Amino acid sequence: MNRPYRSCNCREPGTTGPDGKRRPGKLLGSKCPKLKTDSAHGKWWIRFEVPAGEGGTRRWRRLGPFDRKKQAEDALTEAHAERKSGARTSDRDTLLRDYLPGWLEWKRAGLDLLKPSTAASYAEAIALYFVPGLDHMKLGRISESDVRALYSAMKKISRKEDDSEVLGRLLAARSTWHGKRISTRPLTDARIRRMHAVLRAALNDASIPANPAAQVKLGKIH
Repeated sequence: MNRPYRSCNCREPGTTGPDGKRRPGKLLGSKCPKLKTDSAHGKWWIRFEVPAGEGGTRRWRRLGPFDRKKQAEDALTEAHAERKSGARTSDRDTLLRDYLPGWLEWKRAGLDLLKPSTAASYAEAIALYFVPGLDHMKLGRISESDVRALYSAMKKISRKEDDSEVLGRLLAARSTWHGKRISTRPLTDARIRRMHAVLRAALNDASIPANPAAQVKLGKIH
C-alpha cells in the first residue's frame, strides 16, 4: 500500500493552436510545485491494492479527496485492516449513481490524469447513459445482461423501436442535458464501444468480485 498523497487541479500554461483557439494546459495533479510550498494546497488521496480479479489481474482502488492527511491515513489504515482480516473494503452495495461521479473526480485529479476533452466525454457518458440506465443498481448486482440491455437501448435512441423502461430513462436524460435537448441522431456502434471502454474502466477500479462490463464482448449491437 502506498502512502497518502496530495493532488490538485492546477494546470500548465495553456497554448494557442493553429486554428487560433486557446487550449488548456496539462493538469498537474500530484506534480504541482505549489504542493511543496503550500501545505493547504490540494487534497489528499490514497491508493491501495485490492484482491486480484479474474485471471489474477492486479487491481488498485483509490479513495478521496480528503481535506486532511490524517483523514487519508486513517482511511488507509482501515482499508489495510479490513484486507488483513479478510473482510476487505467492498463497493458491492454502492449504487452506480453514487460511485461514478467520485470515480470521475478521482480520474480528473488523481494519479491518472485526463485531458479536459477526455474528462468531458466521460462526464457525458456517465450523465446521459450509465447513470440513467443503471443508476438504481448496486455495483455488486450489475450483470452482463444488464450491460447488454443498456447498450441495446442506447442503439435504439431516436428510433422509437420500443418503450422499455431503460430507453425511457435514457431519453429523459438527453432531454435535460445542460438544459437543452441534444442531438437526436442514433448512436453508432463505434461510439457505444468507446463508452463501453469507460464503463469497463470504472468498474475495474471498483472493489467488486468481477467486472460485468469486462465480460461483454461487443460485435454488432442490435
